Amino acid sequence: MAGRSSRRARGERRSRRNLTGLVTIPRAELGSLRAKMRRVRLELGRAVTRARIEADAGPGDGAPIFSRDELADAWKR
Repeated sequence: MAGRSSRRARGERRSRRNLTGLVTIPRAELGSLRAKMRRVRLELGRAVTRARIEADAGPGDGAPIFSRDELADAWKR
């Protein structure tokens, strides 16, 4: 009964009807799934970013392009 009272204190009262859609997985597996989701999201984010970069035509319109040295010189002035 100690478990029930602690659940009630946290506001986790659930009837048996609401438990039908829940599953239990081991904590280690949950951590593994979370890590995999992080990797997948990172990979997807990188793919989207790469596609945006490749789709960008660049400065165009005759915009000047400077090397690092040229930019450093310009900032010194």
